[in-house]
Order: sequence, then C-alpha cells, then structure tokens
Amino acid sequence: FIALFPGRRFPRPADLLAMAPETIRGTGFSHAKIAALHDLAAKAMDGTVPTTTVIQRLEDDAIVERLVAVRGVGRWTVEMLLIFQLGRPDVLPVDDFGVRNGFRIAYKRKAMPTPKELLVYGERWRPYRTAAAWYLWRAADRAKVVRTTLPVVRAAGKRAPNGSPAQKTGCESSRQLLCRFHLHQLRCLPTIGSVEFRRSGRIFCGDSSAGH
Repeated sequence: FIALFPGRRFPRPADLLAMAPETIRGTGFSHAKIAALHDLAAKAMDGTVPTTTVIQRLEDDAIVERLVAVRGVGRWTVEMLLIFQLGRPDVLPVDDFGVRNGFRIAYKRKAMPTPKELLVYGERWRPYRTAAAWYLWRAADRAKVVRTTLPVVRAAGKRAPNGSPAQKTGCESSRQLLCRFHLHQLRCLPTIGSVEFRRSGRIFCGDSSAGH
C-alpha cells in the first residue's frame, strides 16, 4: 500500500482519493477498509478531522463528536487518542473492557459493571478520571500477573513447513496498515512523556474488548 505513494511515509488525503479503488484493493485491503480510508481522507480534507493546532484548542466532547463521524472510528478509539496522544486528564473510557474489569477487581464486585454504572460512579473522580482509568488498568494487570504464576497448559500452535511458527498474513497486514493510516491522518501529538502505550499497534482498530 505505502509503495503506491512513493516518496512519502504516508499518502496525503488528496493522493489517496485520486487512487483507483481497484489499485488499493490489489494491496490486500477489503472493500470496507477502502471505504474507511476514503472517508477518513475526505473528512481530513473538509476539516472534520482537525489539524494538530485545531485539536489542541477543542474540548474533549467536541473532538469525540468530530472524529466519530469518520467511518470505522468509534468513541473508544477517540478516547484512546485523548488519553495517550493528547494527554487529556479527565477521560474515563467506560466501554473499555480493561477499565471495567479493573473496577470489578478493585472494588471486589462479583459482576462486571455496565458502562452506564461505571460512568455514574466515575463522576466522583472528576476532573482526574484519566488517572482513575490508569489505576483500574493496573488493577486488571496485577490480576493477570497473579494468574500467570499458575501452571498453564498451552495448545501446540501450527508451524510452518520449515519448523518455524506460522505467521499471519494478508488480512492482518492490511488491518495494520489501515490503523497506521488512521494514526497518521488524525495528526496525533507525541505520546505523553516516557509513557509506553502498549496498545499503540492497534490504537485505531477500535478493539476495546482485547483487554490489557
């Protein structure tokens, strides 16, 4: 895909829109992903997707409203942008599985809270709900560490003919490219300080159920 636009790390929106869909399809992208790319490029050109300068002046809700208008970009995706790229201090991603599970663990609940329940409870954490989300993620992480100390029997994975682990190809690589294009076109700022964002490879894939 990137090779279709020589001399650039990522294509400009206008260049992408000028490229024939059949040509992009030949690089492995599905029709749905091509439609998402085209919509993102079009909205970058019409100003729906704000520039770096503009996005820094917008309130959190305004950023969410503008970016969820892009095909394939949901609220969770924008919340990850707000936290990990823009450093906004008062974001609570209530649809995130890791945050909800961390709440269940930290508060010793038997059942997973619904997003609405967590949103209501989280009002007491304003204006520092991002910090609360970090603590909830860490609670979920600590529980995973405890579980990994127990012996686990793993199923044998498929191996390639040469004996090495089989690698996923095709659709997965096109998904990664789509995510990278989203990241570039949304013009994200550098990550906060020295924080390592472990989801960076799928930040714009919208997969909020993957955990942490």
